[in-house]
Amino acid sequence: MKYLKPSFLFIGSVFFTLAVHASGACPEFPYFQPKNGPLALVNCDFHVQYEKRVIQIMNSFGTPDGRPVILNLGGALLLKYNGRTENVNITPSTYHNLKSFAHAAFAIFLVLSSTPPGPLSTATQNTLREIQKNLQLAAKSLTKLEFSTQERDNTKKLADLTNAYLAQLLLRPYYTRRDLDTYYKNARPLMLKSGKMAAEIELTLLNKAVNRWLSQMTPQEKNRIGIVVATAHQARAQEISLQYFARKFKLKFGEGAVNENGFVVMEDKFDEASALKLLARHFLDREAAKIIFNDPGRLQRDLLADGGKAVLNSANFK
Repeated sequence: MKYLKPSFLFIGSVFFTLAVHASGACPEFPYFQPKNGPLALVNCDFHVQYEKRVIQIMNSFGTPDGRPVILNLGGALLLKYNGRTENVNITPSTYHNLKSFAHAAFAIFLVLSSTPPGPLSTATQNTLREIQKNLQLAAKSLTKLEFSTQERDNTKKLADLTNAYLAQLLLRPYYTRRDLDTYYKNARPLMLKSGKMAAEIELTLLNKAVNRWLSQMTPQEKNRIGIVVATAHQARAQEISLQYFARKFKLKFGEGAVNENGFVVMEDKFDEASALKLLARHFLDREAAKIIFNDPGRLQRDLLADGGKAVLNSANFK
């Protein structure tokens, strides 16, 4: 009987395989075409093996023999290295407070952008009045915030200017494009100065953490490091930590993923699992492209890109 059990298991697995092949089902990836027939199974084989390899690479990040990884997840900086994970906050409360006062100036545009110049509706007035009330309360707390003298002075000027413009809007109550332009002409340098102050806070803490981490690594580990920077959509263009890492590690970033090599940008997601999976796909694609296309960066462009360019340059598209 002990010889029959494996036989039954083998026969059962054969019937299961035949059933799956007969239906052409790919339960792991039901959204890929073709959905049925032998080619569905061929396609399924690829996707299953690809995701399996992605998980293997992810699991190797930060292990004693694996690749060191630095993740900047919207100000939460993570190092995965030598079997441990370390977290550093590079956007403390002062950073967020500086940006929040500037956001009050931005909020005025957001409210008025849906209202043509002229009289303000009751609903719009109520919204502006609420913004004014909240900003006035925030301005009263300025002395309690951990601001430097320069940070406090600039923030107070911006808050006073914004409060004065809100009072003007609510007193009339209407607005003109000229008045709005004048307000932003005066607010702009103060907003940009706040931005520079916030950037200095973030970059100083980022540099301190990265230098400390790099001091623990061998030259070989530094060369193998993987970096993910999470950004909001469009913010990736010259995002300050992208600029920092590019300069620090002599890396490139730009349009899409064309220049990415161990340095990956993730848009509109800020969680560790998504960052690690994206980085694993990046390294897997470069590994595959090097063998298959003799070009490590080939899969960082659309696989159909070269063919598409040739087609669009043909006579049919002139």
